[in-house]
Amino acid sequence: MEYNPSHFPGGNRPVENISWEDCKAFLDSLNILDPAWIYRLPSEAEWEYTCRSGSMPRFYWGIDMNGDYCWYYGNSEGESHPVGEKLPNFWGLLDMTGNVLEWCEDSWHETYDGAPVDGRAWISGSGAERVIRGGCWNYGDILCRSAFRYSFLENWANDYLGFRIVRVQR
Repeated sequence: MEYNPSHFPGGNRPVENISWEDCKAFLDSLNILDPAWIYRLPSEAEWEYTCRSGSMPRFYWGIDMNGDYCWYYGNSEGESHPVGEKLPNFWGLLDMTGNVLEWCEDSWHETYDGAPVDGRAWISGSGAERVIRGGCWNYGDILCRSAFRYSFLENWANDYLGFRIVRVQR
């Protein structure tokens, strides 16, 4: 946990350039250091529910891109930015879209057919692809919409790919 792999370190920026496997190793360390809590990646369902914060339009703030809410290709100047410089979603959460893509716990599935209906992560399939959500600083505006989903291999890392931690009391 002393090593920060980020291409854009410092200044309260999100950790990026981290694989799903690296995220899991970091979370394992946190769980050992702080046994009162469980630290984990969000499920894809949790991520979208939290991102939307009760909204249904294309973006959680409305139907059109608004750079006041996220960093994306049109306003990022080619890099990630410190967390909290944009407006939060309706539940007060920062940078739910844009800035960096975020790993989810789930295995990749093309559709939601067969997905758990209770919000837990959908872990199955034979591939090593994992779900990512959220858009990022070098993606166009349409890829920052609340429903955008994609996948990368578990060992993939890049300077636009980070993570968000869920903390649950044991």
